[in-house]
Amino acid sequence: MGLRNGRPEIRDRSQAPADWDPNDNDIDSRDVDAVIQRCNERIAEGIMPQMWEERLKIYEKAKQNYDAFVNSGPEDLPVEVRLRITQLNLIRDHLSKNGDPYNSIQNIEAIIEDYSTQQLKWDPTQVIYWSKGKMIAGPTEFKWDDFLNKGSNNDGQDGFWV
Repeated sequence: MGLRNGRPEIRDRSQAPADWDPNDNDIDSRDVDAVIQRCNERIAEGIMPQMWEERLKIYEKAKQNYDAFVNSGPEDLPVEVRLRITQLNLIRDHLSKNGDPYNSIQNIEAIIEDYSTQQLKWDPTQVIYWSKGKMIAGPTEFKWDDFLNKGSNNDGQDGFWV
């Protein structure tokens, strides 16, 4: 049992101070570095350290995985693009295994190719229209009327992707 400011650790929730809050609502759970720092602070406090040690393990593993991912890909592709390519590969694999009723794989493969060769840049504020493996418009701001028009003009039920 460790000491916290000269006092024994509290490992039983019922023994924690009445105003002790196990939640860290002031930290975004997606900010891995901030959560790791907070876990270390909470462990040092000595109130329910076992809970924070477990959370620390989870976030340290997530940081390791992310760092490995960042360092594993081509340096000339931004991390956002590599993440998007990873997502597209997962979608393609799912469709390959389970069926591709709307013929989307041809678009997915074209998008992956364009990202990989840097013909396509990641911009979360823009959309690109694809039909049967070819870029037909974009990048552009999404507008519902454009979507309906391009979909109806390009067999929107078959091989159309935004």
